[in-house]
Amino acid sequence: MLKEPLDQKEYTELANRSQSTVAQLLNTKSPTFKKMGIKADQLDDQQALELMMENPRLMVRPVLVRDDQVLMRFKEEEYNKFFS
Repeated sequence: MLKEPLDQKEYTELANRSQSTVAQLLNTKSPTFKKMGIKADQLDDQQALELMMENPRLMVRPVLVRDDQVLMRFKEEEYNKFFS
């Protein structure tokens, strides 16, 4: 995602597939986000989308997609189920 960033449509599709909002794709705990001094609860989806398009490092990682399954962030138990 860093070498080939997602476009607006792909961010939206990923959010829909993961049953979340575009704003929930933001990694609000990242140093990059924290340095920006933005309050996550004040961002709407469009603002979050624009931030991630300008700086793809703001998106949560890792992201795994297989068929209709989407896993975001590392959660060992969910990864074990995903790969079994």
